[in-house]
Amino acid sequence: MNRPELLAPVGGESQLIAAIRFGADAVYMGLGIFNARRGAKNFSDEEFEKAVRYCRIRDCKVYVTMNTLVYESELSEAERIARDMYRAGADALIVQDAAFLRMDLPPIELHASTQMFNMDPVRARFWYE
Repeated sequence: MNRPELLAPVGGESQLIAAIRFGADAVYMGLGIFNARRGAKNFSDEEFEKAVRYCRIRDCKVYVTMNTLVYESELSEAERIARDMYRAGADALIVQDAAFLRMDLPPIELHASTQMFNMDPVRARFWYE
C-alpha cells in the first residue's frame, strides 16, 4: 500500500523547521512573484536555497508555488524563475497556468494547483496524464 505524502505549507524558516520536525515528507513555499500568497511572507532567492539545503539533509522534498495565471508578457520571466528553482533544487512546481506545459523547462515535475480548473473527472484525468 502507498503511504500518503505529508505536505506542509511553509512561509518562513520557523515554519519550515516545524514542518519537518513534525514529519512533513514535503513542503511547499512561494517566492514573491507568480505566487497566490503574494501578501504573505515568502522566500527570497537566498532563503530558498538555504531552505532547500535544510530539506535535502532531512530527506524532505521542496515544491514551489507558481500558482497564478501568467500573462503573455510574463512568460519569459516565469520560465526563467522555474529554471532557477530547478537549479536551486526544487523537486516540483505547483502551477495554475497551463502555459507551463508549453515552456522549455528542465525535467521538473509540474503539479496541478488547487487554483487550476480541475473540478471534474475529465479535467482531472487530463492533468494526471
